[in-house]
Amino acid sequence: MRPGLDNFVKDMDKAWIDKRRHEAIAEHFADDGVLHDMTSPGPVTGRAAIAEALRAFTNAFSSMCFRVPSSPMMMRRPPPNGR
Repeated sequence: MRPGLDNFVKDMDKAWIDKRRHEAIAEHFADDGVLHDMTSPGPVTGRAAIAEALRAFTNAFSSMCFRVPSSPMMMRRPPPNGR
């Protein structure tokens, strides 16, 4: 796994439970980032627009929660020599 990817996944998980989750999640995007969501009519471009789209989504599904008991992204691979 690339350095920092483990922290990114953990930070994104934390963002989903943040009180202002739409802003916390949008912070993971570049200023000109693009969100592709199958529930949207098309891509959403720009951090502010992404935050607004996520606000609408998280308000519509305010009781939604995620539980990830384990994730392949979080698991450490053994070294190639098996030690």
